[in-house]
Amino acid sequence: METIKESRYITVKNRVINLSNVKLLVDEVYKEYSKIMDKSYRKEIEYSVKCDDNSTFESEDISLFSDDSIINKKRVISIDISFYFYNIDNDFRNSIRINLNHGNTAFGNDITVSGTDSKWVNGMIKRLEENVDSFKPQSTFFKNHKFISTSILALGLGIVYVWIIIFFVNATSSPSANETTETLSPLKELFINYPIIKTMILYLLGLIAGIIPASLIIEKLNSLWPSVEIQIGPEHTFFEKKRRFWLINFLLFGVLPIVVGFVVELIKYIL
Repeated sequence: METIKESRYITVKNRVINLSNVKLLVDEVYKEYSKIMDKSYRKEIEYSVKCDDNSTFESEDISLFSDDSIINKKRVISIDISFYFYNIDNDFRNSIRINLNHGNTAFGNDITVSGTDSKWVNGMIKRLEENVDSFKPQSTFFKNHKFISTSILALGLGIVYVWIIIFFVNATSSPSANETTETLSPLKELFINYPIIKTMILYLLGLIAGIIPASLIIEKLNSLWPSVEIQIGPEHTFFEKKRRFWLINFLLFGVLPIVVGFVVELIKYIL
């Protein structure tokens, strides 16, 4: 009877991964390796780590992920864990493959378990999935609300552009001192009689003017929260984390006081 091989896989996304998290996965794989270590199976286990300085470290020993390992002195951007074993007659072949890559790409961030023992495959993928679920979730606010956040930002930026243009047009124009409502253009007269139409047109123009820069800004903000963020290495090499810190401080101590001041002045003007 021909042997049937089953494969199960999960995608790793929206997670912040530190060294302790990786150790959980390494330990699960090593447990399986320990069970068949003394058996006469063909087997191989390998750990591979790539860093942002183009250096790669490979080992068959879990000490690669110890607290005093060389990888803790570099910025880790990729981790690969592979383990397979089969008997000499080749009537069964089981394997585990774990790929973790820093960034927003869905490709290369997955865990695959394959084998001829369906119970082993499903049990193993379940344990690994539970470990991944315990990792710190990555913030996905801008990804989940991309349309809303882009529209709001576009409207805000666009309105600023429009008001700046109106300001300069009014500053450079020289209306006649005898100009009255009767001599106004039909468009100006419409805006005076129906201010809501003027407001709607201004907001529409603002939205159109701000959509491109807003989209670019939102994309930049998304890059500060990568789908898979590997935080292994010196603290100062975690660039996204540092930039998020400066962004939040800029919003809290730079933008927020200006917005609050503007709203207060607007309320005073209305009242």
